[in-house]
Amino acid sequence: MPDLTIECRPWCKTNEDWEKKVAGSNGKTHTVTWQELPRGSETVYGWTCTCDAFRFGGGKECKHIKAVAASGERCAWNQEAAYGDGECDMPKNHKCPKCGGEMSAIRIGV
Repeated sequence: MPDLTIECRPWCKTNEDWEKKVAGSNGKTHTVTWQELPRGSETVYGWTCTCDAFRFGGGKECKHIKAVAASGERCAWNQEAAYGDGECDMPKNHKCPKCGGEMSAIRIGV
């Protein structure tokens, strides 16, 4: 069995943590978040919302999540999706080339 090679991939911090306040139909403000979700030992990211429909719906996407996800406001840029394989070429200014936000790097086994 071949050994894994660990490679580094830069990505926008919005892949790790991002939130937006949205107005609900009842006049309340809800927070829609993209974040790490508790799933045992694996790292899983996904949407959450502070509204009752999400909270009591067993984690099913609510209308607030669907609207925010469809809006494209969360950058979600990553080097692998943009360019394919490559080294950990962090931009010199460490800013996301798509949105100008913070960058981070992940290591993956290939």
